Amino acid sequence: MMVKDAALFVSNVAIPVMSSLVFTVCLVYFLLSNVHHPASLKFLRVFLFSFTAFLLGRPLQVLLGPYPLPLIIVNLRVFLLGGIIAPLVIFMSNFLWRRRSVLMVELALLCVSLSVLYVVFNTLGTRDSVVLFEVVGVRGYENATPFGAAPYYGREFALYAQISIGALLLYVSFLGLRNLWGSGEGGAYLKKNLMINMGLAVFALSFIIGSCLAQWWLYYTASFLVVIFFVAAVGYDVQETNFLREKVVPLIEREITSRILVGESESKDLPQFLRLLSASAELNTAVVMRVHVSDVSSLRGGGDLEKGDRISSRLERELRRYFLEDEVLMLHVGNHRSAILVKTGEGKTALLREALEGFYRTSSREGVHLVIGVGRPKESVCRIATSFQEAVYAQQYGEVHHLDGVIEYESLVDPGDGEAFPASEKEALVSSIKLGHLGSLEKAFGNYFNAVRRWSLDNPEWIRATLYELVGTVAGIPVLSSRIKARIYAHLLSWGVELQQAEDIESMYRTGLEIVRAIGSWVSDQYRQRSSSLVDRARSYVAERFERDIDYREVARSLNISPSYFLHLFKRETGRRFGEYVTSVRVERAKELLREGRLNVTEVAFRVGFKSSSYFSYVFKRYEGVPPTAYRRRATPSST
Repeated sequence: MMVKDAALFVSNVAIPVMSSLVFTVCLVYFLLSNVHHPASLKFLRVFLFSFTAFLLGRPLQVLLGPYPLPLIIVNLRVFLLGGIIAPLVIFMSNFLWRRRSVLMVELALLCVSLSVLYVVFNTLGTRDSVVLFEVVGVRGYENATPFGAAPYYGREFALYAQISIGALLLYVSFLGLRNLWGSGEGGAYLKKNLMINMGLAVFALSFIIGSCLAQWWLYYTASFLVVIFFVAAVGYDVQETNFLREKVVPLIEREITSRILVGESESKDLPQFLRLLSASAELNTAVVMRVHVSDVSSLRGGGDLEKGDRISSRLERELRRYFLEDEVLMLHVGNHRSAILVKTGEGKTALLREALEGFYRTSSREGVHLVIGVGRPKESVCRIATSFQEAVYAQQYGEVHHLDGVIEYESLVDPGDGEAFPASEKEALVSSIKLGHLGSLEKAFGNYFNAVRRWSLDNPEWIRATLYELVGTVAGIPVLSSRIKARIYAHLLSWGVELQQAEDIESMYRTGLEIVRAIGSWVSDQYRQRSSSLVDRARSYVAERFERDIDYREVARSLNISPSYFLHLFKRETGRRFGEYVTSVRVERAKELLREGRLNVTEVAFRVGFKSSSYFSYVFKRYEGVPPTAYRRRATPSST
């Protein structure tokens, strides 16, 4: 009897406690781990917490006392299992399929319904408890729910609900493995799906067998293996997510930087880009920093650039001490500047000022001289580009006037006076430069310059600083080729000298116009050369494949441009529609084959990509004025 009691104590108390400790260690690890957070990790954390509670509930169920406590606790545990844990496991397998499944939702709802069914009938069929074991004075109790107890048959319905939940989980694992078998996928996708579905199958089988035999220790023990499978699945998912982030995150950061640089942050998809970087969609204040260096030549060495990166990273870490993780986003905006987007408001503007001034004082003691510009907070992230322009202006103002420290745009201009910063005019000008539209460039610059004059109240130093900032913005446009950017950087010194030597507003206008004209012409040349190169590649594509069907969409895809733009580009550069060009290539090749005389007309038609000889003859006559047979007789020398 003592051996049996000890065995019952181990299976109902010791094993669940040990299993829950393993789950708790895993939960703490995944809560504290510094990894990127795919959706699977969030599911796993909730699953580990829920299953730990489910396991610990068993010792509480048998140790807290006689009826009704065991009944209350077992009902809570089964509802936790069927209403929370089972749907979580189902949804974990669902998201790993990379698609939404209505079936998965239906199965999850069915599990919830079965858990409710268990609670109702188990409560109706249980009226007492019995002593399960007694070890060293510790007594354990079990619910007394007999078979065949009319009219509710609580034991039968409860057992039916348990087995059904296990069967549903087993079915989900079968679906997952079946889909995986025919998917043709490999790598991390294959591994994580295999692990999650194997773990699900092990848990489901142990739950079904344990329920049928009333041997609960079976799935408590199997839970060790289940957690290993689930942790492995999430590990592979984290691995895949990290790989994708390494590929995709730089592109997203570049896209956000581009939109902010050229003032295109008002697009509705900017908040979505920010969420992909785990950043808040409520960022509303821009900070721009540049490490002060003694001369321009030092920028070309690695020392100052590396120092700038280190200083920027330190500032980002400092701000994260004052703000939440998603309230700070670091961007590298070119021209050796770093921008930090911050979510302020509700008293956090003063907090930002305190953090920046403290960082400046610390850096100054280390011999690092910084110029930090701060833009005004905006009402939403869609206006963050304006805050960025203000921050750049404040930073440039500090450089022009040889100032160090934190310079707030609001301290330079009273927001209640004068006009707002001409962000829209600047956006139009940068757009003209970016597209190489020389015809509209002078007008766009004139509109921008006049708006700057009104905004600055004709202050020459403010206008000069704004033109410096404009050149820096243009140099950072992502669509510009490295060759154009190299030419811009090569002219920065001379342009800076020319702007510095401009003594009046009129000469500043002329100098600024010459600069944007030069850059605009380089961009226009870049587009012409690129267009010519794309058309040449399209011609090569046709020359290699004209014998087969050629779809203009496939050609555009090979050139990495849109189909509509490809058709427009080809017509603009060649004066012919793409379909006409393909036909002309086929006709020219047909003429060569007809002159050789080795193939008949039908064979020639199929050799050059036509589907029928009659249509080939029709097209050939339309191009050459004579049918292919007549052309062959005329082109082939008569035999003597």
